[in-house]
Amino acid sequence: MKIKFYAALIALLVSYVPVLSNAQVTVYLSIPNPATITRVSAGVPTFSIADANVLVSRYNVTGFTQLYPNHRFEFMQHVYALQCRDEAFAVALKNNWPAAFPYYELHGTPQNLAYYPNDWGYGNYGYLNYIGMPNAWDISKGDTGTVIGISDNYFDMANPDLQNYKVKRLTYNVPPNYSWDFGHGTTVAGIASGGTDNHYAYPGVGFNCRLDLVGIKSTDVLASMSDRNCAAVNASWGTNAGFDLGYIFNTTVYDQTNLQYAYENGTLTVAAAGNGQTGSPGFAGQYFTPASLDHVMSVTNVGWANARNGSTNYNVQGAHECYQGDSVNHCYQHNTRVDICAPAFDLGAIAADSADTSRHYLPLAGTGTSFAAPQVTGVAGLMHSVNSCLSPYQLEWILKSTANDSILGYPENLKYAGRLGAGGLRAGAAVAKADFHTFSCNDAATQTMFIQGLEFNTICAPGYSSNGVVPHLTPVITNGTAPFTARWVPIPGNEATLNDVKALQPTVTAATGGKLLYYHLTVYDSDPVAQKVADKIIRIQLDTAALSDFAMRDSYVDMLDEPNSQATVDARNWEIWH
Repeated sequence: MKIKFYAALIALLVSYVPVLSNAQVTVYLSIPNPATITRVSAGVPTFSIADANVLVSRYNVTGFTQLYPNHRFEFMQHVYALQCRDEAFAVALKNNWPAAFPYYELHGTPQNLAYYPNDWGYGNYGYLNYIGMPNAWDISKGDTGTVIGISDNYFDMANPDLQNYKVKRLTYNVPPNYSWDFGHGTTVAGIASGGTDNHYAYPGVGFNCRLDLVGIKSTDVLASMSDRNCAAVNASWGTNAGFDLGYIFNTTVYDQTNLQYAYENGTLTVAAAGNGQTGSPGFAGQYFTPASLDHVMSVTNVGWANARNGSTNYNVQGAHECYQGDSVNHCYQHNTRVDICAPAFDLGAIAADSADTSRHYLPLAGTGTSFAAPQVTGVAGLMHSVNSCLSPYQLEWILKSTANDSILGYPENLKYAGRLGAGGLRAGAAVAKADFHTFSCNDAATQTMFIQGLEFNTICAPGYSSNGVVPHLTPVITNGTAPFTARWVPIPGNEATLNDVKALQPTVTAATGGKLLYYHLTVYDSDPVAQKVADKIIRIQLDTAALSDFAMRDSYVDMLDEPNSQATVDARNWEIWH
């Protein structure tokens, strides 16, 4: 029987990713009686045997973790991993108290499969383990040259995790007048890339990546951060915008243009999908801006803490709902614009408290998609650190292609089909795939789609052509996967009417006043992993008295390194754009 026990234990332990520390060794310890463990605080156990606790202190025991709490073999539920200064600790436990500690194994050959920083292990840190941060950090600990932008309300610069080299730039940092939002920005910044491996509080996802912090919530700020070369920017704020996506796009032209600008400037924007409204059935199904706009990765919740089919329905691993089976209470946004899921309930992180300014971190620092979004933003920073030429689209494509899509098939998530994006964030897989040894920025399938130009058959306004011909508009699209869909949103000053604002190739049916056609064109492709989006500002001065009429197209100047807009019109009769 002992032979079978040991064989099973060894076979399973080889699949366990060990906690690594420069001065520690990892030991696997069997403790059959749970009563032997009286408490675990910050990864340090206290045993019911007083002399054993003396050894805990002597051998600097840390990172005490139950490996298989729900294993189908009962004896495996008694296996714990711990880190200590020397394996002599485990030898002493077994020799002195064989009934309490009957068996141990030493992980003799550390493998570079995971990295656990020295600020790992405080309360409710397990969400970082759930998304695979130790595996990601083993590949990349971020680069100080990679900057993550946070647009929020206030950042507590007295917090040790936001000091030293961490913050590259701080702008307009004014404390809010209300206590409920006092610590929001601090927690968002800390999760994205607060101080890490500094023996303090919690690790930040972006590890060594630096921060650009602005205490204003606006898309203007996101665009300006892009001008300062932020690799990714985070918006953990927004507005519930209803269920009519067409109306949303028609009334958010300025926000959408700011986001387009950041995207074309090489910056990935990540935003919170929204927190629904407890007690309001269906409320969480509506859209939330800016998360639901184009060129934004919208992040909603996935549970992380408790095992499936366990004793609780709260914060269940892989479940979108806060309470498994309850779509009304504490159920966060789910809609067709959501891109990915990350933990949002009961997250430990750094914090700021207006009533106690000495309190800098909490095991319950944040709950809400505000704190799910910066996990994705921080991972994007790590990805940029290992492959700085990745475009915003490639960052999104990799994050989605490596997501845990199995959660989409969980019974409680089926009701949200098509509204939870690609699945759950898998940081380790995303960073591994992004590495320049693995992924080429020249990958043909993930080149950014753009609208190369616009072909049109005539510039003669409807009603002014001798043969009745009216302008027909045909976008020329590069790097996209057909079929394409489109949306034409009129810009203030437009005087032309299209026959169908959702048609890829519409016809101008009427023009009034000065006959200016002025639209924001958005084209979507059919990429199966991450839908590509391209924009162009279309400005055409229709003519009423041209001497000749012939097919033409606008000039092809708007690649991704150029502004995707045409602000002026060539003064010559044929109206070719600059």
